[in-house]
Amino acid sequence: MLKIFTTLYPAIKALLSNKPDIKSIYNISNSENSDIRYIIKVLELFEKPTIKVQATTYPTLYYVLPYYYELRKSLIDIRDSENYENERIIIRAINKALDKLNTYLRISKENTSVLFSIILDPRKKFSYLTKFGFSDLILIKVKEDFINIYYK
Repeated sequence: MLKIFTTLYPAIKALLSNKPDIKSIYNISNSENSDIRYIIKVLELFEKPTIKVQATTYPTLYYVLPYYYELRKSLIDIRDSENYENERIIIRAINKALDKLNTYLRISKENTSVLFSIILDPRKKFSYLTKFGFSDLILIKVKEDFINIYYK
């Protein structure tokens, strides 16, 4: 909806210029317009992971950890690349989203089901876990746990 608004905004602005009595009510400043575009940029990051993880016709658990990391990195990149002061509500929202992602990331990293689903994915396998910053000690423990459960 916001994306449609931004494409229609030039036409809306042109219409408002002919109506001075309502222009003051519905006019959007350049900074507000910039904020809307920034919000769209942030929300678009969540679109693909949300759709992918909600699938019901195929397993999705092995997507969780990669998407957490991808979202986290993208949010940090957007937050650090824009010229917004830290007081801005958008930056605070991104920081809250990062806090929540970090919480779920920690939970997912401790959940052997998530880790095993990545190991069992033929495209990712065990070596994929090294991308997520697991220490060698943790990787050895995960591998041992996997082998123990697999051979039960």
